Amino acid sequence: MEKSEREIKGAMPSMVVVASGRCGSSLMMQTLKLLGVDVHGFDFPSNTKLAIYANPKGFFEAPLLKKSMWMGATDGKAVKVPIRTLQRIKQPLPTKQILTIRKPAAVVSSFAKMQKSVLTPWYYISVISVLSEWIDEHADNWQPLIVDYDDFISSPEKIIDGLIEYLDISPTDEQRQAAIDNVEQTLNRSSCSWADYPIAIDSDLADAMYEAQLDEDWQQLHQLSFEAESRLAGHLRRSGEPGTELHALLSKFGIEADGDCSCMDHVREMNAKGIVWCRENIDTIVGWLEQEAANRAIVFSRTIAKQIIKLAIKRAEKKEKNSGQRNNNNST
Repeated sequence: MEKSEREIKGAMPSMVVVASGRCGSSLMMQTLKLLGVDVHGFDFPSNTKLAIYANPKGFFEAPLLKKSMWMGATDGKAVKVPIRTLQRIKQPLPTKQILTIRKPAAVVSSFAKMQKSVLTPWYYISVISVLSEWIDEHADNWQPLIVDYDDFISSPEKIIDGLIEYLDISPTDEQRQAAIDNVEQTLNRSSCSWADYPIAIDSDLADAMYEAQLDEDWQQLHQLSFEAESRLAGHLRRSGEPGTELHALLSKFGIEADGDCSCMDHVREMNAKGIVWCRENIDTIVGWLEQEAANRAIVFSRTIAKQIIKLAIKRAEKKEKNSGQRNNNNST
């Protein structure tokens, strides 16, 4: 008899696959399953069928599984957690952690193609900034195996043997070979580059974040996330008026704005009402961005939009705090 979501709530998985999306995490879950690892997702066959219909090579994508994620994983199982939902992970961390990564241009291009929209490097930067912040909170227990998508596709035997060693598991020869054979050489490699992409602002920062993960240099990733906050604040800061900040932010979502388009009405309203970049106004600003994205048939992520805005606010608050401390020191 199948366990209900309530019955399995609160159990602890033994391994976690962390992923930004479009980077081979579903293939990793398939590989673990073929190697004999008890993988979260097969307790819900009806939803698994829905997942396979939506993405034949992407297991564990059904809405219920995304909703249950951490609380739905039973002891001893592997679970996949998208970076944007990392806060669902509670201490202690699973003893085995796998981080799947892929070149940023390929990640952004793949998402844009899937969503039939235009995205920018900031789609990747904002997600990896979430990862960096989470790693800072779990630094003592974060010792992942890094699996690069292109290496996985081109050298599956090498990657799978490394996975077996890291997890300290003993699959049969048949299981190992099945896992190797499951990696299709026809899967898309990261052949695209930013030179082929329409909006590549700050692509150097996205690439640097990828390299830091590849090198397992988490301190460098932290510094790059801080750099992201600094750059974003610079992009949003023009003449100092709130509306110009919104105007700058529109381009982050592939929205080209000119003086006559509807989004400029929001810019003018922002100026007229004196709406500033603060946490109380995030929903208002996100709502405007969502409306303009809908007008242009651009698939919009409220989560990503909020994260980008919060990064700017966080940076501004740090700057204001540091400025206040300097003023206090000068007065004494």
